[in-house]
Amino acid sequence: MSSSTAMILDQLDRISGRMELARRQVQTGQAVELTPLEAEIDHICADIAALPKDERIAFQRPLTGLISELDDLTQLLRIGLDRIAKDLAETSQRRQATAAYGKPNGPARGPKS
Repeated sequence: MSSSTAMILDQLDRISGRMELARRQVQTGQAVELTPLEAEIDHICADIAALPKDERIAFQRPLTGLISELDDLTQLLRIGLDRIAKDLAETSQRRQATAAYGKPNGPARGPKS
């Protein structure tokens, strides 16, 4: 295994760890910033593509695992977005109902003494 291959495999392990962190953040309702992760994956893919063909085969299993992790994260994000959309729809319906009933007209009256 060349030093380039070992370095890329190490980077893939770090990405896997970051994806696990992102999954936990999504599951706990925290904000997740995926742009840096996407950029790092793009960079690693370019590094792999630059390797000689016989060295690229070493990445088949790690990349397949990475794709599976991305699929899992995507599913969690979809579930979270669906939950947010449902919450927003319910909030909108409550606001519409409140607006439809409105506030009572006239001055507020207190209890008679």
